[in-house]
Amino acid sequence: MRILIPFLFLIIGGCAVAPYSSPTAGDVAYLKVPKSTKGYHLLGGFSKKWVSVGELDENGCIGLRKFQPIENDAIREDGTIVVKANADLSLSAGSRHGNSSCSVLSAVKLEKDQIYKFTYHPGVKSCAISLVKLNPNGEEGLPIELARLKDKITKFCK
Repeated sequence: MRILIPFLFLIIGGCAVAPYSSPTAGDVAYLKVPKSTKGYHLLGGFSKKWVSVGELDENGCIGLRKFQPIENDAIREDGTIVVKANADLSLSAGSRHGNSSCSVLSAVKLEKDQIYKFTYHPGVKSCAISLVKLNPNGEEGLPIELARLKDKITKFCK
């Protein structure tokens, strides 16, 4: 038993990832994202909703530790975060309520200086995400096609 407890802490601690931080140089785009939530419900237990961003590697893949969760304090007053433009990014969102969970992972390349709205749609038996480019006046334009990332055991790829 004494050996098992440190091993569990090693596994749990090894899964930690750094929260998202905006790029400080280069071409950027702006992504309006939903805020993360956490809660507890007497009937149903703990619940959580989250969004994360990451950059795909040259093979179009992202490792499990490269997904960066977006903390609420990283979201600017206008509801956006700054992301790399003209780069292959992963956008993911998910939720957990009690024993059920749902998450969607996708890839996209955003254009320089454009503003996009990323939305998570939780459901009872499934969930979905959507991305639209916002017009200069802030109205939603046409939907942007997202590539689904496929599970390759230790990473996700286009």
